[in-house]
Amino acid sequence: MPVLGLDAADAQGRPLGPAVELLEDPDGALSWERVSSDPGLPWRRSDMQVLNFSFSDSTWWARLRLDNPDDAAQERAIELAMPLHDDVLLTVRSSDGDVQQWRTGDRFPFASRPVPYRYPLFKVRVPARGHVELWWRFASHDGLYDALPLTLWTLPAFTDKGFRETLILGAYFGAIGILMLYMLAAGALNREASFAWYAAYLGSFLLWNYSFTGFGFATLWPSAPVFNNVIIGVSSVAIYLTLGRFTQVWLRTAALAPWADRWLRLLMVGIALHAVPAVLDWYAATFRTLIPLGVLFLISLLAVAARLAWRGVIEARLYLIAWAFWVTGALVYYARVLGWLPSQPWVEYALNIGSMLEMVTLAMMLSWRIHELKSQARGAQEALLHEQRSHSARLESEVRERTRALQDANARLEEQAATDPLTSLANRRAFQTVADREWRRAVREGQPLALALLDLDHFKWVNDALGHPRGDEALRLVGGLLREWFRRGNEWCFRTGGEEFAVVAAVDDADRLTERLEAFRRTLDQQVSQWLERACREVGVALPDDAVGTVSIGVCVSAAADRTAPGGTDDWASLYRHADEALYAAKHAGRNRVIVTSPAV
Repeated sequence: MPVLGLDAADAQGRPLGPAVELLEDPDGALSWERVSSDPGLPWRRSDMQVLNFSFSDSTWWARLRLDNPDDAAQERAIELAMPLHDDVLLTVRSSDGDVQQWRTGDRFPFASRPVPYRYPLFKVRVPARGHVELWWRFASHDGLYDALPLTLWTLPAFTDKGFRETLILGAYFGAIGILMLYMLAAGALNREASFAWYAAYLGSFLLWNYSFTGFGFATLWPSAPVFNNVIIGVSSVAIYLTLGRFTQVWLRTAALAPWADRWLRLLMVGIALHAVPAVLDWYAATFRTLIPLGVLFLISLLAVAARLAWRGVIEARLYLIAWAFWVTGALVYYARVLGWLPSQPWVEYALNIGSMLEMVTLAMMLSWRIHELKSQARGAQEALLHEQRSHSARLESEVRERTRALQDANARLEEQAATDPLTSLANRRAFQTVADREWRRAVREGQPLALALLDLDHFKWVNDALGHPRGDEALRLVGGLLREWFRRGNEWCFRTGGEEFAVVAAVDDADRLTERLEAFRRTLDQQVSQWLERACREVGVALPDDAVGTVSIGVCVSAAADRTAPGGTDDWASLYRHADEALYAAKHAGRNRVIVTSPAV
């Protein structure tokens, strides 16, 4: 049996892995009585810094003798710093003949622990100038051994170590919990899926770590060892799945790397299937394939991130920086486990430090994402506001243009409605409107108003003999002459019927208006006569003896002083009647003449 003497180095914690001898019991049939008394058993010296039997169905024995060279008895703490070990039996045989035996592990209720600590811890007393023999029996529930770091401590040193570990891990769990709550709140406020998935990843990691370090079994479910093992497997699966979904959402793999996204989904389906044996408490079956698949999954995540970072995706670069902390911490921790680095506090907690830095970096990365989202929202809001303003300006411009176009169209319609299409003179509808308006103005201002009614003589003959097209041509000729002669601002010309026309004029000198009408009649007689001669020659028709194409004009001029005189023009109808009577008088007098009547006539 190997011998290890107690000395001052125990205050720093001495690993017992390299000092013990090991014995494999494939059938698990050996008892302590047998292994402690049979010298023929094939014991061998351990060459492992940390005992690790990995996947094995065997039961394993370890033995070591502790010698006390002092004159006083000494106490030591033997630490098995693996909360998840299933079954450990420690038998202590002292040189004074005492034998003590404890059996505990995470397959037994927490009350089986000889010292109520989060992982198996044993106190042994070594007699003065005596020794104790330590016999460990390690067994697994279903063939999976976690690493078994056996360490020898003085009691004060272990008390300090335990207090320090509890303080650090408590702060570690608290920080993860705060980050998780922060991410949940940020995700709810920003409606960003990456925040929710990262919060789920933090929650899964917190549950797994709290259980893996033994705090869950010690504080939350001390009487449920099966549940303690189930929760380890389920939370491990949840860590991979939530981390994968966070990575997919954060790196936008579906859009930026569809091939990688499909590969990650395939791996995640395989990982998710491990939840079934985990729930059934098939611990070894769960991790036998979950561990290599998980390693492949993590390598795939980093490879995808590296590929996207190479393409210039800023989110991928930040992702790699965050994971660099975790990878560095893991390398430092396992270098200590393998004996490549000395045991120092920062080395012991390198994995926790690395994972904490990774989580904080990812949280800062997501905070940057919040800033980006806010910037994008502000930019989108400003762009929307600018677009709304531009749209409003365009809309107002279009409304103004359409209003002007509508006004122009209405004006054209009104003009068309008030215009004779043949002669382009105002029609009878406009005549009524203008006459009513000008009559009220003349009455209001006490000014005279003249009305001339014109009728073409024997125009029926023109239509019958020369045809309606030529009759229309004659009417256009008359309309053109009227526009030329009566185009002052206070004169208006109308076509009121077939061959009937009218002129309304606000005049100061009735005689002057009469002279102009007479001159117009002569001009019309001359031009229409010439047109008739030409038209008759073209058609081959002789002009009749009666005057054709001449015009008879009846005129009445109202006077302000006469509006209310007996028989005077006290309204527009009276003025129109007098002008109409003058027109008929011109017809009866032989046509082709101007007759003016006064209001008193």
